[in-house]
Amino acid sequence: MGGKGTLTMSFSLPRVSRLALLLAASLTLSGCIGPEGFSFGRSSPPEPVQQPEDLGLRLSPEVRNLLAADDAPFARKAQADALDNGRTGTAVAWRNPRTGTAGEVVPGPDYSVNGRGCRDITHIVPKNGARSSVRNVACRDEQGSWILVEAN
Repeated sequence: MGGKGTLTMSFSLPRVSRLALLLAASLTLSGCIGPEGFSFGRSSPPEPVQQPEDLGLRLSPEVRNLLAADDAPFARKAQADALDNGRTGTAVAWRNPRTGTAGEVVPGPDYSVNGRGCRDITHIVPKNGARSSVRNVACRDEQGSWILVEAN
């Protein structure tokens, strides 16, 4: 016991148990703290993290299957450049400086389908020592953004 009017309690927990108790309390409270402070009893889904494929025109599955994940952003940028600014038949080259993989995107001529501007695009990608090519069609949507469409 302590001095007059003071009650002192002591616990004899092993050091490992004290650390485990502290860790459990920290983890419990960390799940309750959000951008607006503590949020007991309130759960809202986290904001989605934008991945590269969410940032614009995606690559077709056929092209993605030819590329390593690290190479896809470089191919996507070349694809966007080819569609927006590329001259018909002139390759837009891309290269991943980390992996050394390189490819190109060749835009076709502009044409119209049901009043929408469209272009063919051909990805040329190295795969197993050979150059593979994949042809896709992209058309502008109502907002003017490029979207991939099925080539018939």
